[in-house]
Amino acid sequence: MQTGPAPAEHVQAPQSGSEQTGPAPADPARAHRPAAAGKTASRTQRKLEVLRDLVQRADEATLAAVRAAWPEVMQRVKAERIQTHAWLIGGEMVLATPEEVVLSFASRIHRDAVMKPESRAVVEAALAAVLGRPLRLLAILQADWEQLSRQASAALGDELAASREPNLVDAVVALFGADLVEVEDGE
Repeated sequence: MQTGPAPAEHVQAPQSGSEQTGPAPADPARAHRPAAAGKTASRTQRKLEVLRDLVQRADEATLAAVRAAWPEVMQRVKAERIQTHAWLIGGEMVLATPEEVVLSFASRIHRDAVMKPESRAVVEAALAAVLGRPLRLLAILQADWEQLSRQASAALGDELAASREPNLVDAVVALFGADLVEVEDGE
């Protein structure tokens, strides 16, 4: 039985040429957690960047057209692949640009199933057939959508407040849509 610290082990330098040597972590499973935390932060940042881009390119006319055509899109999807139709039922259309349609899902399983290549292709083909132009399908978890929308709203609010736009409320509503903006009187 050994009492005291374990002897230090050295990690072999990676073949890429970097000079990384030193004591091996006591628990190799924990060695990657800081990097994983960094990846989570960078994924969240990437989601926010994508959302900001989508929101800036949001097109109410496309959203209205897709919403109006959605029952026919769903019928085509159901005729082609009933399982995909079942997964889509749990989605809510939250945003559209001239090139994309964004659905939010409460369930990760539903989101992931809809985004599988075979399901996504069926939905995108139905959208193109009904609307007469290709639209890319994007999906996001509802919780992520809500969080990222709040962050984007806060960031936009800060930017607009700094620029002191006279039509601040109109600009925010135009950017995010009336269904996502709640106006409170500060008086």
